[in-house]
Amino acid sequence: MKKRFNDFFINISLMENISEIQICIDNRERDLHTQIQYYLDSIEQFHNSGSGVSSKIQLSIVSTPLAIGDVIIKLIDKKDGIAEKEELIIERKSISDLLSSIKDGRYEEQSYRLNGTSLHNHNIIYLVEGNILTHYHNKYTSNTNKNNDKFTAYSAIFSLNYYKGFSVIRTVSLEESALFICNCANKLRKGIMDKKRPYYANANANANTNTDENAITQQLHQEQPNYSQVIKKVKKENITPSNIGEIMLCQIPGISSTTAVVIMNKFHTIDNLIKNIKEHGVTCLKEITYTNNDKTRKISKSSIDNIIKFLAN
Repeated sequence: MKKRFNDFFINISLMENISEIQICIDNRERDLHTQIQYYLDSIEQFHNSGSGVSSKIQLSIVSTPLAIGDVIIKLIDKKDGIAEKEELIIERKSISDLLSSIKDGRYEEQSYRLNGTSLHNHNIIYLVEGNILTHYHNKYTSNTNKNNDKFTAYSAIFSLNYYKGFSVIRTVSLEESALFICNCANKLRKGIMDKKRPYYANANANANTNTDENAITQQLHQEQPNYSQVIKKVKKENITPSNIGEIMLCQIPGISSTTAVVIMNKFHTIDNLIKNIKEHGVTCLKEITYTNNDKTRKISKSSIDNIIKFLAN
């Protein structure tokens, strides 16, 4: 049974139950998926065979629609059904993508949504791919435009880290990005076996809890735009009548893409889902099952509670 749990590392016994580290890649990132799969298959330290760490905790890769980020690394506990926790979110940006997102507004919209996740911003990585200097070595581009774009890219990287609190990693190519992601998953695997805790362990680390800084907090809230002010519809070509329900459900805390898919397979539309919840209560959700690793699973109680909270109250 899938469930999310806060402060995953506080209880050491939970760490011992981890059986899989899953690299979830957005299904549009086909080249990245291919390269990561190649490294997992060809580099010995990433293999799942042998003794020790690799035999106890498996590294796996799945391609799935992601509502946020390009890559999500999850910890999977299969001891009591299936429990999963998102440990890292990675937003991959080429230099061209970064500049384009600034110009069309996606930069602000994406960082706003990432900031709203349960992960601390430190555990959300912007993977900036490419060489800024050589990227603008083009005889057909004016020196003024070259310099402006370079400074814009450097400023964005600084802002993401200093003002928004995200981690920023630079890579030179897709191949290096894929290798970095594989190594992140493998390092997590080793860290769990060594019972290491992350620097930011709690799921609500983004919340403002310092009551002695109310004045500063209020000022920050006043400067923070509403989501409706920053969201853009540049990805509208990726949203269809058949997947809009899944996308909407994935915005509910604790609802994974797997859970969203099996729910929409039964109810087809959000309107029909709400209607059934009001008529039959939680029973209509408790009856839903799906197959994972040849085992029949049910939707977790916490997921059902959140669906009721956000859709039926």
